[in-house]
Amino acid sequence: MTSLKSDKRERKCIVSGATGSPDGMIRFVRAPDGAVAADLTGKAPGRGAWVSARPDFVARAAKNGFSRAFKAATRAPDDLAQTVGAGLRKRLLDTLGLARRGGLLAVGFDRVEKMLDKGGAAVLFVASDASADVAKKLLRRAPPGGIVGALTSAELSSAVGEENVHYAALSARPEAVARRRDVARFTAYLAAPTTGAPPQIRGR
Repeated sequence: MTSLKSDKRERKCIVSGATGSPDGMIRFVRAPDGAVAADLTGKAPGRGAWVSARPDFVARAAKNGFSRAFKAATRAPDDLAQTVGAGLRKRLLDTLGLARRGGLLAVGFDRVEKMLDKGGAAVLFVASDASADVAKKLLRRAPPGGIVGALTSAELSSAVGEENVHYAALSARPEAVARRRDVARFTAYLAAPTTGAPPQIRGR
């Protein structure tokens, strides 16, 4: 996916020490009792600690990184990395619902095909249980680096409020930038390797 511009200041990952846009990181906050939780909106009050959107980095931060970052005792659940992944997935599904209501998401084969043919799609969603033969017809026209196949038809259907949704496309219009950031962060987290930089949405 083409890099998304952001006017936010760069943040430093407490695990790797690398700096970058907060769009590619996850903010964590500490409660008064020491419990640490992900702030996926990046808007919770108080001081935050930032971790690159990688489950292995989140797991490492949970062991001792948060205590150093907050300079205070912290408590993080053993399954924090999995919890964050589930939270990002829910946020993505919520984002798709908002995009649909805002006229920024095409749903169904015919509408998606039309958006792709016009060059108006930034991200193509193909349900993980969609027909491979049918999906090929859309995948050939997908925007470079903009294919997401990690959601099931049931998840897509629930997100957009329709039945039997196997295909959707997110608009490339400027007003959809915030939605595309949620897609990129979820996909990076889902596909992050154990070493190296987190990938963007996978290409064709």
